[in-house]
Amino acid sequence: MQKNNLGGAKKGLKTLLLAGCASLAFSASAAYAQDSTSAPSTQSATITSSSMKYSLEVGNIDAVDSNVDAQTIRDVISGKLVENANALAGLNAKSIFIPEIKLIYTIEVDGKVSDNEFVFKNIALTNVKNGIAQTASMEAVTGNMSPNAGADMDEQFKLALGQSTITQFNLGAVLNAYGLVSPKNYEMTTLYQDYIVSGGTLDAGPVHCDIGKYQAGPDSARAMEVSYPELMTLAAELEANNDPSPEQIVKMADFYADLLFAYKTSPAVFDGMSCAGTQDGTSFDFSLGKVMVGAMGNGIYPSFEVNDIAVKVSGKENGEFKLGNFTFKEIDFNPTVEAYKQIEDVSALNKDWFEANFRSFIPSFGGLSISNFFADVPDEDNGGRIKVEVAEIDVSLADYVNGIPSNISLSTTGLQADVPENPSDDGLKQLRALGIERLNVGYEMTLSWDEAAQAINLARLMFTGEKLGTVDVSGYFVGATAELFATDPQTAMIAAMGLGVKELDIQLDNQGFLDIALAQAAAEQGAPVEAFQTQVSAMANGMIVGLLGGVDQAVDLGAAVSNFIAGDASYVGIAVTSKTETGVGMPQIMALQTDPTKILEYVDIETTTE
Repeated sequence: MQKNNLGGAKKGLKTLLLAGCASLAFSASAAYAQDSTSAPSTQSATITSSSMKYSLEVGNIDAVDSNVDAQTIRDVISGKLVENANALAGLNAKSIFIPEIKLIYTIEVDGKVSDNEFVFKNIALTNVKNGIAQTASMEAVTGNMSPNAGADMDEQFKLALGQSTITQFNLGAVLNAYGLVSPKNYEMTTLYQDYIVSGGTLDAGPVHCDIGKYQAGPDSARAMEVSYPELMTLAAELEANNDPSPEQIVKMADFYADLLFAYKTSPAVFDGMSCAGTQDGTSFDFSLGKVMVGAMGNGIYPSFEVNDIAVKVSGKENGEFKLGNFTFKEIDFNPTVEAYKQIEDVSALNKDWFEANFRSFIPSFGGLSISNFFADVPDEDNGGRIKVEVAEIDVSLADYVNGIPSNISLSTTGLQADVPENPSDDGLKQLRALGIERLNVGYEMTLSWDEAAQAINLARLMFTGEKLGTVDVSGYFVGATAELFATDPQTAMIAAMGLGVKELDIQLDNQGFLDIALAQAAAEQGAPVEAFQTQVSAMANGMIVGLLGGVDQAVDLGAAVSNFIAGDASYVGIAVTSKTETGVGMPQIMALQTDPTKILEYVDIETTTE
């Protein structure tokens, strides 16, 4: 099912814009004609259901030097595509021109009826040879949807799109991709070289939108093992029977697994849109910058990037929202497909099998990021305003092993939010007491597994805050075998117990966070802050020296921690290094529970203060 969403991500805009190319759906046809032919000026085909009625009106068709006559092309547009697919795939024509195709449909919901129509203007194919048109174009698309209270559509909807052009449009390749021609071609073939829509306008009641240009291509595809007609038949069977057979499940899964590799698309760019309107004294502005969709193919779900989103509401409840960039990184479904291919008998699958193997089906997701986020909205609960800013959030995941990323990078910078003026929370009160009216914090975690060295490098685990300080931790862990990523939980747990700490570095820079912690602890004990701080400082020194023994490293560590707590030093750094290549592991940690003084037999500790 993922691939359907996959196709939607890249082709969502095309669906609307290429709807007009239903006219070009005479990417299928049969029967051969001679020279220039034409067909009756209009023709309707009506389809009714419980709530909808459709009518398709096709204007005069001018087919010049065409080997497929105008009536056959009309039949294709009216629904007889399958019967005429092979002939249309071999279309030769100097030009095909249709001045207008009108789609009229009536919607009835809860007794409420609305009439709607879409009109596709001046559709043309030029210089068509063996099913490949040098250009396929449409001058305009207009749409008009009436209000329908039953469908919660309160406003008139009007759409107007300008010129759209496709170069080197391969009708046969499109039909082959949908499984409508024979014999099927399983080689990747270019569908078109370029696809461009010049943009247009959209009106929904009082809201007017200007829509930017869209451009994509070249894109290519091949025939699928399970064709779309077969899929439609299968879908009907499944709808009629809620208990699918193993064969039906396999066929559906085969379709989606193959779909991931049957299409190959190039990056696409949408220039964005802007909307504005006023209703009941409230004005609304929305703008969207460039939207870029990455390449898709060979099992890769494309990345997409949205830029410069802005929403502004002015009126009684005014507010503003901005987002400089949102990026959804690509997903690699190759692991999923490979795991699926290993299934020999789907009927033998059970709950235990899924529990043991589900991680093998997890695709490799690259992560996501946002930047330059800003929100200023009313605080409905407490009154006033809620103002939040984020400079950047990034999630980067790579090098998956059995569904788990072995290379992870998480970060947030410039996360800002106002501290309420009269907070009820003690922690927020302490922030206010320190003069912090607005939080500005960030964090970072960078972690990677080195398979060859069998080690995990914690490059950084850091939290920082303006007027609060920084906690920065790094480490190097040895004994990290591939069994850490085993699908069997027991195997993974045993492997985790074999880890050893080779290096550990802790850096604390106090610019206020320690004061908050001490103040809260003192309040809980009912003691003055200064007296409590002095007491804790002395206790820390005594405990460290007492537990570790009176050796120099213990004395230095105790003094460093004591000075940091007392406020005599704003920075303390503690570097711990194992004395053996195997690091400090579970056996040593268990031994330390009974005799903490042994720690200096296992590690060297170096401390610094500032």
